[in-house]
Amino acid sequence: MPNDTGYTDIGSNYPVKIGDQIEASISQIMHVAFIKGSSWVILINNLTQGWKYSNIINYDLDQQTANFIVVAPQDLNGKISTLADFNAVAFDNCSVDIANSPEFATTDDGGFMYKILSTGYALPISVPSVPTGHNDGFIVTYSGTP
Repeated sequence: MPNDTGYTDIGSNYPVKIGDQIEASISQIMHVAFIKGSSWVILINNLTQGWKYSNIINYDLDQQTANFIVVAPQDLNGKISTLADFNAVAFDNCSVDIANSPEFATTDDGGFMYKILSTGYALPISVPSVPTGHNDGFIVTYSGTP
């Protein structure tokens, strides 16, 4: 999308507090491998507070990546805050249609998130585990404040 911001704002009617358990899924409505442009259903369920969110969005990029996100908030001036110690975030029942995406592979860094220091060294901030259970999930753990 020309105006793709990289996120979907769900508004303030869906609050999330520390300790809330969230289920989320993003599913393609019609899959045609390597074709740009498709519709996706976003479902978010806050099991703790009892609210549900759903939306259909159109996305026209090439669909060659799969990502997980743990976000550090921004203040009113747009400055990104230090990532809070989230302990661990579990991702479960994850899947990638690898049969139709032969180019899909993990990145060389394995998905680690780093803070680049002025010395040029990289300090890991969060670290994903090896696949868990039936190879359909992983856990991202907080490893320290940069």
